[in-house]
Amino acid sequence: MSDCCSVNANSGRAPAVMACPANGARSKRVDALTVKSLVRKLPLGMPNTQYYFCDASDCELVYFALDREAPRFRREDLVVRVGAKETTDPIPICYCFGFTRQDVWDEIGRTGKSTVAERRQRLRAFSLWPSAASLTGLKTALFTALSLAHYFWLLASCSWFQACA
Repeated sequence: MSDCCSVNANSGRAPAVMACPANGARSKRVDALTVKSLVRKLPLGMPNTQYYFCDASDCELVYFALDREAPRFRREDLVVRVGAKETTDPIPICYCFGFTRQDVWDEIGRTGKSTVAERRQRLRAFSLWPSAASLTGLKTALFTALSLAHYFWLLASCSWFQACA
């Protein structure tokens, strides 16, 4: 194995790219929060290890870990369709805000361009969702409740926000 695909003994950091164990495709690191957010049923005692994303459309494996003993997750294990792996519409391009490839094509057909990227940035700028790593317990529950209330208030009250949603 080359140095790019091995754990750096000095820093303890996982490699940026790993080969998918199912098909050998180059797969990039993915944040643990992404895996935990998108997997339907996480196993109890899931290890704290680096996960990777296989984007090959012909491979059922989506997330696999640096630790070979850690659980692997396939398409059917996720709560969303995986855009990079889909070949039929609706193909998601943004899970967080629900944009699909068809949304982009429809907007281009109507206006000659797509503003999905700009709308996504505006929505992200006003997103108040907490980082799972920074908040816990009651603090997380309170913040989430306030965030949801604030989001729905914005959605109901602000015409510019409605245009972005």
